[in-house]
Amino acid sequence: MNKLILNENVTMSSRDLLDVINNVREQEGENSIRSNVFHARVADELSDFNYKSFVVQNLNNTESVVFELTKDMCMLVAMRESKKVRRMVLAKLNGIFLNVPQTLPDALRLAADLVEENNKQKLIIEQQKPAVDFVDNYVKAEGNYNFRQVAKLLNAKEPELKLFLIENGIIYYTGKTMTPYQRHIDAGRFVVKTGVSDTEHAYTQMKFTPKGFNWISELWANRLREVA
Repeated sequence: MNKLILNENVTMSSRDLLDVINNVREQEGENSIRSNVFHARVADELSDFNYKSFVVQNLNNTESVVFELTKDMCMLVAMRESKKVRRMVLAKLNGIFLNVPQTLPDALRLAADLVEENNKQKLIIEQQKPAVDFVDNYVKAEGNYNFRQVAKLLNAKEPELKLFLIENGIIYYTGKTMTPYQRHIDAGRFVVKTGVSDTEHAYTQMKFTPKGFNWISELWANRLREVA
C-alpha cells in the first residue's frame, strides 16, 4: 500500500484556518469565531513557537495581524475546539496538508489509501473514546497534578513519558529533579514549588496545572496516533 505523505513545506494562513474552523462550527450548529478573538487565541497558543506573521488590510480599512501556520501549529490551535468540531477540523487539515497526486493512477491509489486510512482513524477514535471523554471531563476540575498522577491518567509508562517530555523540550533534569522550561511555566502549564524539608534538605517540586495536563494529554494522544 502507498503511504500517505504529509507535505511539511506547506503552510496555511490563520485566516484560512479560521475559515475551515468556522465552516465546521456552522455544520455543528456552533457560532462562528470573530477574527480578533481567534487571532488572540492563535497568538496565545503559539507563544512558545517561532512563527511568521504579516499585516493585512481589511475591507473596513483596518489592519490585522495574520499568522503563517505549519500543520502542527494548525493542529494545536484546532485542539481548543469542542470535541466534534476538532475531529472534523483535524480530518480536513490532514487532507489539506497531503501531497496532491499528479497522475490518474496516483490519484486512484491515493483514494484507496484514504479509504483505508479513514477506516483506521475511525477505529482509533472509537478505541480512544473512553479515554478522550475522561480527559475532557477531568481537565475541568481544579488542582495541580504531579508527574506520577499524570502518567497514570494518560495510561503511560513513566520512563516513556519522561523521555517524551525531554525530547520535546518541555522538561529537563537538574540533578535528579525534573524541571519544566521557564517558557512553559510562563504559559501557565506548570507550577514549581521550592522549599526546605523537615530534614533541612532543599527541594524543588514540579506540578502540572489543569491547562498543562490538557496540553500534554493532547500531545500524547497525537503521539499515539502517529505510532498506531
